[in-house]
Amino acid sequence: MSVIQYAPDSKQAGEYRALAEKIHANSGQGTIPTPITMEELEEMLLDFGIMKTDEQMLAELHSKEAAKATHEPGIRE
Repeated sequence: MSVIQYAPDSKQAGEYRALAEKIHANSGQGTIPTPITMEELEEMLLDFGIMKTDEQMLAELHSKEAAKATHEPGIRE
């Protein structure tokens, strides 16, 4: 069931209607998006800093593990 079916008078339903009207009004005036591959998506996420590289994630993990090890009772370096 969609928001418009469940709560046609809700604010969210109004937002969806407004979006649909904008899309309809823009028909033929814009670029139709095409699907991208998972690799292209990951590259975009990396380029914009939204997703971390494997190396960055491993470095953070090692850093957290090292910090945890130095703060545990009875462990001294």
